[in-house]
Parts: sequence; structure tokens; C-alpha cells
Amino acid sequence: MRIFLDENISPQAEFYFRSLGYDVRSVRSYNIQGIDDETVLQIAISEDRVLLTQNGKHFIIQIPPKCKGKTHQGLIWIRFNVTRKNVQNLCNKVHAFLQGEKDIIDSIWKAKQINNIQISFDKRYPPPKKVVCY
Repeated sequence: MRIFLDENISPQAEFYFRSLGYDVRSVRSYNIQGIDDETVLQIAISEDRVLLTQNGKHFIIQIPPKCKGKTHQGLIWIRFNVTRKNVQNLCNKVHAFLQGEKDIIDSIWKAKQINNIQISFDKRYPPPKKVVCY
């Protein structure tokens, strides 16, 4: 699976995802910090990558159901601060989530930290809503 990390995701995440076997790129790895969200989304779409971001609200207006005809590999909206202390746990939980949810194409998920260990993934689009915890 291919992942694209927005610039607000810790640079360490790229290392951890790579160690888990993912083909991962980031805004930082392309040295394009500061580009607009529409361009970030277009890169993720053109490279068939799942997009991880902390500012999902900026992307939701750009993708289904708002803009029909755009297909994307999935959006995971991280709803908590990613720090050096929790980035490895986040990557492991996203990995478990991606293994458990085989088809996240054209879907939007909110990832919320329940405690220091558990993260819930709340499906926001398309219906029906669904919550899974890892």
C-alpha cells in the first residue's frame, strides 16, 4: 500500500511506515512544504496513495460527496497531536487498521486517540458510519 503524509504529520512517521513495508512519501520528502491542500490531495490521488493529515477539514470539501468524479485511495484524518512519544504507536495502529479494513478507497476516516495505547477509527464517509478500535 502507498501512503502520502501531509506536512503536519511527524517526519518520524515516514521512517516507521517504511519499516512496516509501506511505500511512503511525504510533503517533506518532496521538499514542498507550504503548498496548498488541493495540491497535496492531487499528489495523493495521482500517486494512488492513502492521505494522512491532521487538517482533514480542509480536504473534506475537496473530495466526495462534494466533488463527484474524484477517486482517492482514502483519507485518514488524525484528530490528535502526533508527537515523538506517540508517533510509533500511531503508525502501528494505522498499519493494523489498514490490514483490517481492506477497502478504504473513496472513504474518509477520523482517527482519535482513546488513551495512550488505543486509537479509534471512525468512518465519516461514505455511509454507513463505522467505528473500529486498535
